[in-house]
Amino acid sequence: MQIDTVDISGKAKRMVYLWNKISQQRPGLTMWAKARIVSEKIGCVLKKLPLNEYHRDDLHVLGQTNGRTLHVRKLKDSLVEAFTFFHEVGHVVLHYGTENRHRYFSKVQLEKEADQYSILVCCELWPQYAEKIKQFALDNPVYN
Repeated sequence: MQIDTVDISGKAKRMVYLWNKISQQRPGLTMWAKARIVSEKIGCVLKKLPLNEYHRDDLHVLGQTNGRTLHVRKLKDSLVEAFTFFHEVGHVVLHYGTENRHRYFSKVQLEKEADQYSILVCCELWPQYAEKIKQFALDNPVYN
């Protein structure tokens, strides 16, 4: 039996290309303004998640998506915000849509794929923070 896989690296490279293209075309935009454009390009609405709107015992819940809306918490560390944003984007591009409807994996596998996607994108966009990004992902797995 062949396991259905997704091209995480290829999709991450396309996201890096899109982010860089937006950055070149509109150099004065903040990270959040670029994130809103990216969200629209993938068919989603980006909303900052108020701290009191979503509570769970799991302190690692920094964002969520349903495939149409991306919720990301406002955090003190912009690199963690970026990682969280791209993690949720990873869910959308890897796990939602017609090309992914036959992929049935556990929640753990889906979270690991979204983390891998976010690591690839963030390390490519901000290579000077690669170690910090990878360490954050190791220290804060959402799939405990």
